[in-house]
Amino acid sequence: MLILRSIAAVVIIVAIWFVGFPALLLSLRVEPFPLRLGALRMAGAVPLAIGAWLFLWVTWTFAAIGRGTPLIFDAPTRFVALGPLRFVRNPMYVGDVLIILGEALLLESSAILVYGAVFWLALHILVVTLEEPRLRRRFGSSYERYCQQVPRWVPRATGGMG
Repeated sequence: MLILRSIAAVVIIVAIWFVGFPALLLSLRVEPFPLRLGALRMAGAVPLAIGAWLFLWVTWTFAAIGRGTPLIFDAPTRFVALGPLRFVRNPMYVGDVLIILGEALLLESSAILVYGAVFWLALHILVVTLEEPRLRRRFGSSYERYCQQVPRWVPRATGGMG
């Protein structure tokens, strides 16, 4: 059942954040500034691939270790500080933003680029005001120690928990 819930979570997240909103922005044909990259736009495949890999790795880690999914109403029931969560506290969100950045470059869309910046800002506010306080209440000193050892957004080259 957990595997089906995880697949459903992936489909929902991808459909809304990585297909739905970008498609809506493209259909509106409103670009705040020109983003003409030519062949360089293909470089967008790199952040998109890294972001997708992170997204799937975290989804698997949440299911296999945390016994949950990336969806807030079906979050992991166990504290998870393994896999990509050893390097950065929010690898799912880092992956999400990388996917959107990759899309913006590949599609040469400044509207999607702006969407990515607003998306990250909204995630930051969500993390700082809701997620982190909830996780501190739920997991106490183990989460506090984790926060001291693992950065919120920019991954470290070596894992912070050991």
